Amino acid sequence: NNYNNEINNNNNEINKNIWITNYYKEKFIINYKNKINLLKLNDEWDYYIYNNDDINTFILNYKTLKYNNIKIYKWLFNILYSYGGVYLDIINLQSNLLKNLDTYFNDNIKFSFFIKDNNIIPHIIYSNKKNILLKYILEYLNKIQHTNSRFTNSRFTNSILYGLIKYTNINNITINNIKYNNDLINKLNNYNIKIYRL
Repeated sequence: NNYNNEINNNNNEINKNIWITNYYKEKFIINYKNKINLLKLNDEWDYYIYNNDDINTFILNYKTLKYNNIKIYKWLFNILYSYGGVYLDIINLQSNLLKNLDTYFNDNIKFSFFIKDNNIIPHIIYSNKKNILLKYILEYLNKIQHTNSRFTNSRFTNSILYGLIKYTNINNITINNIKYNNDLINKLNNYNIKIYRL
């Protein structure tokens, strides 16, 4: 598939939505009240908590997928494509990354993520809505969704690297180059893609 004809429809307007998943969202709000309070520090951002049923309603084939984490990631990139914003796994995310989202994401950014060691951190991903890059990531997920091997962090990383290569036509996008090649980072910045190294 080639989505290049749709790229010009992208805009740089930031979408201040926070997307969270939890099986028991009522218990989640009670048990993780301290992190909900951190979210409230970003009071210009709206936050939404999706449980399993909510996700299944959003993605009709959700129940047919074997491994739970690929289900979550298919929902993640679909919800970001539809509405834009930031996905937060706030149970596992470092609290200091929640304090001020405007520090990381602004009108000049279309897509953003964090890397640590040899993987892209799956706990925080930002995109503006209708971002064609997300379609390429979903294309990768669709190819592997029924495989028998688990969807690991390295596969999550590979899905985003695949999307970046297809979106930018820059072929040397690897984790090592993202970590150490500042020229590559500058090229990605020209596509309004912001990467943070931890």
